[in-house]
Amino acid sequence: AELLTAINKDQCNSSPRFENQWVGWSSKMYSIAQTWRSGTKSGQAPIDEYQWKDEILGRVGTKRVETKIFIRFENLRISQKEDHYWYSRRSHWFVKFPYCKNDKQILLANIVFFLIFLQLFGRVFKALMIASFPGQ
Repeated sequence: AELLTAINKDQCNSSPRFENQWVGWSSKMYSIAQTWRSGTKSGQAPIDEYQWKDEILGRVGTKRVETKIFIRFENLRISQKEDHYWYSRRSHWFVKFPYCKNDKQILLANIVFFLIFLQLFGRVFKALMIASFPGQ
């Protein structure tokens, strides 16, 4: 079984959980955890899989993809040629929390999760520094 489940605009209309928040929040979801890829591929671009919106630097397609642990929002820019296309894709990654009902709650939960992680990391780092340099 495939772990990835794409949720496009048509699927959102059939799912009450994502019906209201898909259009508004999906294109505005930014994360510290990002992946980026660009290149060329042969054939036609997968424009039907994305929801397209005009922005300052051109048209941007957005797709929401869920796995068991993460949710990512792919932002795609393409330039279609006759037999191939150029693409630039940036994915914003979020930890999936089961109690979150919409993307705004997922964003807030990830911010809180990140702040808690920073506090724990700071305490561990401080303990390592004290242990590494005793008496200073």
